[in-house]
Amino acid sequence: GGGGGGKKGGGGGVELAWRRRILLATSVVGSMMAIVSFNPPLESVLGLTGAVGGCSLVYVFPGLFYNRALSSKGGSKLALALASGGALLGVICAVSILSS
Repeated sequence: GGGGGGKKGGGGGVELAWRRRILLATSVVGSMMAIVSFNPPLESVLGLTGAVGGCSLVYVFPGLFYNRALSSKGGSKLALALASGGALLGVICAVSILSS
């Protein structure tokens, strides 16, 4: 059973899929940057979304998921502290963005 280097059928289908994904991601990010450049009030909306979403993804959700995974053992105070600290950090970032 040979590998083939990760390409389907020798036609480069996987390579084309990756190029298409990279092109799509680049065009989405580029268009968002263009919209923000020409519409400054939208900058604060995107910043607020990034602050709240980023803190949730990095701090709040992992802490809550870990606490839920250990719920049969009584949970974890450290996980709840991580989630609470992340929520507080999200509020601080949101207030900072709204005040600027």
